[in-house]
Amino acid sequence: MPGPAALATVPFPTYLVQTVQFDQNHYRCETHKQLCSGFVVCHNVFKTLFCFHRQFFSFSFVICSLNYFCCVLGFVVFTFLALLNTYVAESEISLSLAEEFLGMKMIHWREDSVLDRMKPYSNFLIVHKVEDWGGYKEIRILHPAIASACLEELERSFSLKVSDITMEVLHCDLFFSVGVAKHRLSIQQMVIERQRSKDERGLFSSLIDKVHSQQGRQTVQEIFVKASSRFEKSASIPQALARYLYINECDFPEALKWAEKAKNIKENPYTFDTIGQVHKKQLKSNNREKQETSRNPEDLNTNIKIAQNAIRAFQSAQKLVFTEDDPEDKAAADESGDFPRKSYNVNGCVGVLEIAFIVFEILCRLPFFKEKDPMKKKYFQSYLQKVIPITSVHKDDNDINNRYVEIIKEHEQFLLGLKTEVKETFDLLDCYFTYIKANNSEFDSKNRWTVSGFFKDFVNLFCTATDEMRKERPSNPNLNLKIDIEERRLILEVKHADTFTGILQHLDKPAEEIEEITECYAFLQQKQQFFNKKQTKETINYIMSKIVLYLLKPKSKHVKRLNYLSDLLLKTLTDVGLGYPFPDPYYLALLLFWPSHTQENQEIVTYVKAIRRSSYKRFSMLRNRSTVAHLYLGKEEGLNRLVSKPQLDENFKDMRRDTLAQLWRNGNIFKTQAIIKRLHRVVGTIEQGEVFANYRKLKIPVRPALIAGTRSGCSTEKVSFYLGFAIDGPLAYDIQYEN
Repeated sequence: MPGPAALATVPFPTYLVQTVQFDQNHYRCETHKQLCSGFVVCHNVFKTLFCFHRQFFSFSFVICSLNYFCCVLGFVVFTFLALLNTYVAESEISLSLAEEFLGMKMIHWREDSVLDRMKPYSNFLIVHKVEDWGGYKEIRILHPAIASACLEELERSFSLKVSDITMEVLHCDLFFSVGVAKHRLSIQQMVIERQRSKDERGLFSSLIDKVHSQQGRQTVQEIFVKASSRFEKSASIPQALARYLYINECDFPEALKWAEKAKNIKENPYTFDTIGQVHKKQLKSNNREKQETSRNPEDLNTNIKIAQNAIRAFQSAQKLVFTEDDPEDKAAADESGDFPRKSYNVNGCVGVLEIAFIVFEILCRLPFFKEKDPMKKKYFQSYLQKVIPITSVHKDDNDINNRYVEIIKEHEQFLLGLKTEVKETFDLLDCYFTYIKANNSEFDSKNRWTVSGFFKDFVNLFCTATDEMRKERPSNPNLNLKIDIEERRLILEVKHADTFTGILQHLDKPAEEIEEITECYAFLQQKQQFFNKKQTKETINYIMSKIVLYLLKPKSKHVKRLNYLSDLLLKTLTDVGLGYPFPDPYYLALLLFWPSHTQENQEIVTYVKAIRRSSYKRFSMLRNRSTVAHLYLGKEEGLNRLVSKPQLDENFKDMRRDTLAQLWRNGNIFKTQAIIKRLHRVVGTIEQGEVFANYRKLKIPVRPALIAGTRSGCSTEKVSFYLGFAIDGPLAYDIQYEN
């Protein structure tokens, strides 16, 4: 909750302006006078009660036994309100709960009797009716700034800290009785909700930050533990405590205990992620502390075990994101985790990469794998690429190295699978960032930047053998072809073009890069007879690279004619059939075989069904998420009718990037003249809510890019739209009804 200074800008009821002045010095003075007029009455009694509380009894018990001290009971209610109204926006206490706390009967009392009981600080209070939650009357402090100033005065005059009041609120059974759900939510929110400023999100709630700065870990943990006992079914409280312990205190065993408790209450991406974050922070801490000094093999053993646990947790988190229908809706609506609700997406994958590269860094510091020594780095690469066993790595024969080898053998399955795990994670993230409509969140942007950095590290670690391969040519003439093939594949990996997704990303990169890529694929195509099996994936990537090259540099000498590419694709489709595990060949079929005024392929409907089926099986991340088109249907013929998004963006060079992105997101980009002149408008129908593109007798199913673009109803209506090609099938943009 912002402090009084920030809240001074909030509109203040006009009828209170004469009573409360917002000049800071005068305001504090007036507040102090009015508070003291009530506080002095019960000051001695109150201090005595707190003395009892600290020594023998709970504060709530003493208060209940002395309920004839009306001023004290009213004072306690006022402190509760000051706390809640300071740290939770629009919080209050129901009038009925206040009456019960004050020991009042529900009948024979006037509406304002609670205010009478709470004099003389009732001047700070207001009672009004709330229509939500079934309708009831509430009592609260007039303004959050007043509540905040009251808390300051309580601490200054009576040494009553926010932690004292918080614990008493948590001890008060009335707040947790049946029928006061909103009060429980307010208390939970006060403890766990992280506040967001303009530039960043706080690590913890404002309340916890305040208690931590005043009293430190013990008091903070007491609050969390008590809150956890009050909210037994909430995973967010132990999750927040786990975060506090691993971030502020570096107490990883205790943090892990609470993270596991949160996961046992509720298995969702956020609770699994917190477990992963605890392990990651511990691994980083160990790695930092013993970076150069440790020669203890047992540290390696410990760190590998931590890394394995971390990767398992992140993988579990990511699996839940990709397999649940809508994981965000099932998670508690709070802001206690490392990521806000509805923003988790691929953070589990990023966590896997972070852990893997910490492990690579640890291994590179071993005496026989030191990265700075070219020969030892070669051993490191060869071992992790399963070229040589650890026993073949040259090393000094001593007890330390022998123990290192034993530990590496013990964890060999994990270590030898790590490079493959990293490569598969890169591929998955590529698909996510390429095929799914970006939500433009700061977390997605940060993840893109992080993944890009890791890929550079990956290239430096594992893709540096080209020069060494060339040196081997004279001494190994019989290996020349094998070296040539591996060299091409290495180039493709370095240029992020060894996958279909990576090639699509070259639509907005320099044409020279895709030229080199097509040369590599052309070479691999020519040498297929030297492989033991058909290189279907490389053939598909070869066709896609030729299409991208044509769009970027149509006069390149490496460009192939449409007929050549179509024939090669038909042969590939015959080989793979309709059950290929990747949607890539069917995507190419949409690009090359989509009907035109002069020709139509009767199989196009079959390919649309195949791409939908294949993408659904392959990319669980696409479920319940909007995909984007990278290529659109233009007005020309042949390959010229394919128009890429970067080509369309060229028409808006002078527009701000965020403005252009918003036009694409809401579909208004298709209202601009530049797009209207470039793209072909397809004629179709909507039948029973399904959209079809019509070409003579062909009815091709397409999906609306925006759900709001179609009307509900059972009738058949004629429409027109622009067509985009996404990895899960054709998309209809800017649907217009004929009538």
